[in-house]
Amino acid sequence: MEREILGIPHDPEKAREYSLSELLHWYLGLDKVKALRSYKDIVGRTRSLKKFFQYRKASELLPSDVESYQVWRKKQNVCKHNTRKKQTVCRKKVSNATVNREVSVLKRCFNLAIREKLLQENPCMGVESLKEKERNRICACEEFEALKKELHANARDVVVLAYHTGMRI
Repeated sequence: MEREILGIPHDPEKAREYSLSELLHWYLGLDKVKALRSYKDIVGRTRSLKKFFQYRKASELLPSDVESYQVWRKKQNVCKHNTRKKQTVCRKKVSNATVNREVSVLKRCFNLAIREKLLQENPCMGVESLKEKERNRICACEEFEALKKELHANARDVVVLAYHTGMRI
């Protein structure tokens, strides 16, 4: 059904070469993907992929191309647009975590395309993730007590539960 909606033939022999942009469009159109709570995030993550790879054929991508994307993306600035002030502010470079999430979307897209016999291989296989910052800071007892004093009663209960169970907030 999804193949018909997006114009993808059932017969792999009749399948044409898809650009990465077309493949990402197909991926974003899948009911399974649309149903995800993170769908808006996934759509956002595809923008940089489309910009970098543009009209490259999905079947011609290599792991070295994905690694080149990682290097290129790390050099980009994070820009936020303020609609009230009508200005865009660029402050810092894209984090390794952001690049890893974008590559994971690409990897998932290729895996589904392989499952549907649109492609034969995934160029993301063998590409190592970038090292991310560890989140291992634990709030000191004094800090926690000071925080508890400042919180409203309802929020205090949630924060106490989180603190004592090791939940990240």
